[in-house]
This record gives sequence, C-alpha cells and structure tokens, in this order.
Amino acid sequence: MSVTFEKLFDWAILPSKVVVDASTKNHCFSLKNPQKIRLYPDTINHICLGFRMKIPYGYTFQIKKLFKEPVWQILSDYLIAPYLDNLPVSIPIVSSSETLLYPGDILAHLQLYPVCFISPILSGKNQY
Repeated sequence: MSVTFEKLFDWAILPSKVVVDASTKNHCFSLKNPQKIRLYPDTINHICLGFRMKIPYGYTFQIKKLFKEPVWQILSDYLIAPYLDNLPVSIPIVSSSETLLYPGDILAHLQLYPVCFISPILSGKNQY
C-alpha cells in the first residue's frame, strides 16, 4: 500500500511517495509550503497545498512535530479524510506574529498511522 499524491497546481511541492509497511511505524514525511505566503497575526490563514493526498483505507495522518521553532500553529490535530480517504487541499494556520513563508519551508511533520477505533457516534451505530 502507498499514499498517492494528485497534483492540482503546477506550483505544488509534492512529498515523496509514502509506502505503508505493516512491519514499521515510520510512515512519515514533511509537509512543505508550496508558495511564498505571508501569515497575518491573530487570524486564520489558509495555505493551499496545491495537491490532494489519497491514503489507504483504515489509515490517517497525524501531525507529529514541527521541525523548527514556529510562530504558527496548525489548527487540526489530525488531518483526517472522512470521505473517500482524500485529505484537504489546504490547511488552516494561526500565527502570533506576521511571518513570511517561502517555498520549501517545512510546515509540519506528518505520520501515517492506522485507525484503531471509530466512535459509535461517528459510525452511526449504537453500542450497548
């Protein structure tokens, strides 16, 4: 199994292909900024990634670590694909100060991991 990336815009910076191997837990890659963009303070900045990811059924991504001391925070703890296993093409970021991001700047470190539990409320089934 692997993660596939669909490029939507020419300027998109695609991660390298991620291969899912059940014997290891290191299904990681860096999410990089695709364009020069200015983050404005105390507002939600949407960064369009320019691509869509299709992940294997039963897996999702978790934001594991930011590589440098960031002045921004990605709002989603998990980038989850509720339908069709496609992750969003943009991410919401809040910054405490005005920041200029350049193409190739690392936004976050993502790790692919299996979904172990689906809440009865989310699955639409009752459990007694």
